[in-house]
Amino acid sequence: MPKSIRRKAVAKTSRKAAPTRKAIHRPNTEEIRRAAEQATKVAASQTDEEVSRALANDQDTFEADPTQLVTIQPNDVDAARIRSDLGLTQAAFGAATGIPHRLIADWEQGRKIPSAAARAFLLLVDEFGEKALKRLARHAA
Repeated sequence: MPKSIRRKAVAKTSRKAAPTRKAIHRPNTEEIRRAAEQATKVAASQTDEEVSRALANDQDTFEADPTQLVTIQPNDVDAARIRSDLGLTQAAFGAATGIPHRLIADWEQGRKIPSAAARAFLLLVDEFGEKALKRLARHAA
């Protein structure tokens, strides 16, 4: 058997199959209606004390401490410094974050001001650096 044929056979067997994504179940109108009816029945059958107890025991329910809230102003965020601290070009930073590089250039040159959500996002990227970008890449894949 010629060597080139053997190499091709080995190369084919060593390739890994691409990971498949799980299909997301999107409920139809009837499923949504049934779920809403069931939730309404459950809510109607509970007393106010039961609802209060359930809310108190729910780990996702909490009241924000007003002393811990922070107002982020547009001038608090320096997009150019955050990007350059990561050692990325505007295009690379845009690819890593999903933000168009033209928008990043506009922020850096003062033509546009980042929205409140963008400012908060930039502050998180500034705080967590490459770790945040790796997490984004993992979830985008």
